[in-house]
Amino acid sequence: MKDGKFKLEKYKNLLSNKDLRKLNLNDLNHENGKFVIPNVFNGYDISYIAVKYLLDNLSDEKFNILIRNNLKVKALGKNLWNIAVLQFTRD
Repeated sequence: MKDGKFKLEKYKNLLSNKDLRKLNLNDLNHENGKFVIPNVFNGYDISYIAVKYLLDNLSDEKFNILIRNNLKVKALGKNLWNIAVLQFTRD
């Protein structure tokens, strides 16, 4: 990881949760002032882990290009959670 400051312990239960193994980040939504995965999880924590993964693994230029391309973001959202979990549980 680039900065080494990521506090994995705070997210350990989330990263090891088997209910999230097939998580599609495109399913996150905003309800009643909370960013959630329907019926279950805090979407802000999930989003933080996903964005942390991207920032650690993409150059600033590639990250900026990615976030401006809706089709690429949606395609990546289908598998990004599993990719991030693999990295953060392996490190």
